[in-house]
Order: sequence, then structure tokens, then C-alpha cells
Amino acid sequence: MDTFELHSSVEIAHEIGRRAKALRKATKMTQKEFAEFSGIPFGTYMRFEQSGEISFQNFIIIMQRLGRIEELESMLLPRKAIKW
Repeated sequence: MDTFELHSSVEIAHEIGRRAKALRKATKMTQKEFAEFSGIPFGTYMRFEQSGEISFQNFIIIMQRLGRIEELESMLLPRKAIKW
């Protein structure tokens, strides 16, 4: 997926789940191990990797556990000029 601009929210969520799966695999943890490490129910985490569906709070936890929380810090900050 090149840019999110041209994709539906479902496609974007699915891609985020796919990316998280790749990062989790790089840790050499199974889904079950990562879910336990994150304090997220296994079924919830498994569904996230498959569909991208998860609560925002659990998404934040996943980002923290993957060591990527800094990527959320720039979300929704004011821009100098927003083009609609």
C-alpha cells in the first residue's frame, strides 16, 4: 500500500494490522506471547492482526510494546495550513 489517501478505512486498518504483525514477528514472539506481554486478550490481538480492528487504547498499548509509540506523538497536531 503506497499512500493511505486513496484507500478506505477498512483497507487502512487491515494494512496497519499487517504491519503490526510483521513487527511482532520480528520480536520472535507468537501472537499469544505478544498478547500476554501487552496485557491484551489473545483473541483481541489475533483479530487486530487479521483485520486491523482494535480499540484505540489497545492500539496505543501495542505501539508502546512494539517500541513505536513516538510515531503517535505527531498525530493530529495543528498544521500551519490545512488544505481541505
